[in-house]
Amino acid sequence: MINKLEQTKSSLKTFLNIIYYAGLVGLIFSICTYFAFPSFISVKPSALMLVFSVGAYCCVLAIVHQLIKINDTVICKTPFIIGNVKRMKKIAAYLFIISAYVFIKDWLRFKAHIFSYTFDSSGLNTDAECLIFVLLGLFVLIVAKIFKTSIEIKNENDLTI
Repeated sequence: MINKLEQTKSSLKTFLNIIYYAGLVGLIFSICTYFAFPSFISVKPSALMLVFSVGAYCCVLAIVHQLIKINDTVICKTPFIIGNVKRMKKIAAYLFIISAYVFIKDWLRFKAHIFSYTFDSSGLNTDAECLIFVLLGLFVLIVAKIFKTSIEIKNENDLTI
């Protein structure tokens, strides 16, 4: 059982590292391609949206990096540390930044239809993708609060005989 758990932890670390480094290479390649071969891009975004896009992509990479650090503490069997609470708060902040990016992108594209809810033959359709990132950020903040409370309880129990 413990061996299986260790394999899962190391498999997760490998998967997170692959995502991180592939994302980093993809970002660098995309930026280099954008500036080296501008004729390949049929619709060019505004400079502001390009900066926002790169910033949001960097937030995704930062989230994966924080998840790698959290997973490392799980592998070392010390997940209940204040550092993980801080990492989760950073992840929540990155998710809120991504939400702002998605909101601005959708607002520029759809204007009045950004929070419209419509029903058709496929079901409920909405253009409120930014709410997903807001809810996910709030969820991570709640988990961070749970971790902080568990650390406080653990520290109190460590002081008792």
